Amino acid sequence: MRARAILANDGKTRGSAERARHRPHPRVNGPLDSGDLTRICILLGYRPLIKTLKQCSDFQPLAALETLRHGGGLLIKSNLRRFFAMNESLIEEELTKTIIGAAIEVHRYWGPGLVESIYEKSLAVELEKRAIPFKRQLKLELKYKGVLLDDDFRLDLIIGNKVVVELKVVKELAPIFEAQLLTYMRLTECRVGLLLNFNVPVLKDGIKRLVL
Repeated sequence: MRARAILANDGKTRGSAERARHRPHPRVNGPLDSGDLTRICILLGYRPLIKTLKQCSDFQPLAALETLRHGGGLLIKSNLRRFFAMNESLIEEELTKTIIGAAIEVHRYWGPGLVESIYEKSLAVELEKRAIPFKRQLKLELKYKGVLLDDDFRLDLIIGNKVVVELKVVKELAPIFEAQLLTYMRLTECRVGLLLNFNVPVLKDGIKRLVL
């Protein structure tokens, strides 16, 4: 009797598991909640983008995360690429806001009048505190008609592989600075660029955002 009872219970357990496996997840096609968003951001290394992701309800985070748990890493990466391709402008906008916020904090601390390298290093510290991935003094390999040039050409900052940031300490932002930034954006294939002039009383008066 005991053996039959154990078998019967085991059969019920297997039956419940089988039904659960085929039952569609009730939230797969629903809006994202904070737990889903946090896990996705951690996977991507973009913790500050939770606010942006909350605006997007067409991605299926739970389905993708379940796939990852069962070894389907390629599928979740594909889903994430599709998701971010559909929401590229939202990500760039949120990233830009975060960069400007970090720059304002640096300017509030130092004020105007220092050399460019001090602001650049301080901004790097603020970006690290905000867990924003960036590359500083990035060397670009330039080719002219297929010939690699040996010039040591470097950019101030590329942030999140999406935004080129050029820092200035000048009386005012001249049109040539905008033209240079557009060139850097094309070379790096970044749609968004920021000019930040720290030699102003209030930083918002020294910010220029460009979009290709």
